[in-house]
Order: sequence, then structure tokens, then C-alpha cells
Amino acid sequence: MFSYSKVCKSSVFTLILACFLTQGCAIFLSSRIKPVPVAEADQHGISLDRVRSLNAGDRAGLVIAILGEPADRQRSCVLDGVAWRYPIRAWNGIANSREIVPAILLRQSFDESGTLTDWEFVDSQTERSMPVQETAKKAYSWFQSLSQAPSPIPPFIDLNKTLIRGQTTQQEVEQSLGQWRPDLNCGNGGPAPRVKKVIAESGSVWDWYVDRPSPLFIPPRYFIVAFDKHGFLFSYHFEATYPGGRN
Repeated sequence: MFSYSKVCKSSVFTLILACFLTQGCAIFLSSRIKPVPVAEADQHGISLDRVRSLNAGDRAGLVIAILGEPADRQRSCVLDGVAWRYPIRAWNGIANSREIVPAILLRQSFDESGTLTDWEFVDSQTERSMPVQETAKKAYSWFQSLSQAPSPIPPFIDLNKTLIRGQTTQQEVEQSLGQWRPDLNCGNGGPAPRVKKVIAESGSVWDWYVDRPSPLFIPPRYFIVAFDKHGFLFSYHFEATYPGGRN
């Protein structure tokens, strides 16, 4: 049934290599665009060699054993299947580290009226709060370099001016952060992001995925794992939505 396994795996490797080249090209076009390490998050990196041990025909349990649970599962237009979507760090230097790093959470808490009460960055693997170590000056300079790369580029969003405790509403959060809705195509689950929204005792908590704790909103990229309608793995690849990717 899966006689195309070797072909599939070869194609996957080509896509991973293409991701390296894409990131490398983006950095080459503007040498000032640098990966920004986040030690606490980067220690959760998943080796690309482990990822490449997955084969066409594998079941979901093997994928979870390596990558963990996906952020969401979306219908795919390919083989009437399902796309598992993993937000990953966009700027962790994957070409050099050869590791996929799960994205970080931008967590917002709202009261019963839908007004923002607090926000913070959270390690998606440990649920620990993460401090912002990137200064506003460095963040602005980094984004300026990014903006000189090929479009599309995410909108410039200063979180300290956007997320105001006791004032910003849920609707305003969605209008601001929701400006960046990359289209992953129907085969990859369609538009993103999918914000995790949880009802709490005194309101609600929303989690958006980001590249790192920063004064700016720096979106993630995505790693896509695709299953056919029978639940068998048939492909996995990166979706580099920026710069120069699909918006």
C-alpha cells in the first residue's frame, strides 16, 4: 500500500533541504537578519535526524512520540486527509542547529467582560513564564532588517502599545494580532493562526504562538505532518510563511 515510501521520504528530505536554503537565502539577502537564541526554549529542540526517522505509513503514535501533540488538526484537501500543524520557532538558526524548536506562547488573560487583565510569554513545553530579554531597541532594529527581505512580512506590532492591561478588549486583540493570517493552503490545513482559547473561572485565557519573548509580535513558522484518510502518515514539511513565503 505504501510502495512510494522511498520516494516520499526523498521528497521530504528535499523539502527540509529547501527550508535550509530558504532561511539561508533570507539571511543572505540581508546579513543583518540574525537568529535570536532563547536558551530556555531552544533546549527543547527536536533533532531533524529524529524527525527523518518517520516513514510513510507510520501511525499517529510514532509522530507524537517524536514531536508531541500538535497545536491543531485541520482537514486537508490532499487524499481527503488531516494536517497536523506544529508552530515552531522561526528564527532559532535551524540550518545550523539542525533542530526544530516548538514555538513560545504569548498568553493573555481576560476578565468576564473580555478586558485584558494580564499577559506574558510562556514556555509551551514547561508552562513556565519567560522574561523578555530582548530590548526594544534591538527588537526594532531586528524587525527593520527583516522588513528589507522579500515580502510578505508580518505587520509591525508593538506589544506594549497593543496589549494594555485593564483597557484592551478581546476584539481589539484579534483585530491587531489577527492582521497576520498566513495561508498554509488547503493541503496544510488552510489559514493560521489557530488561537487556543480556554474558559477560566474568572474569564478566559488565550494563547498565541510566537517565535520568542519580544517587545514585538514575532510570529512562528509551521511544521506540517500530513495523514491520509486512513490515518497513515504520507508526508511532512516546513511552511516558511515569511519572509518571501506565503502570507
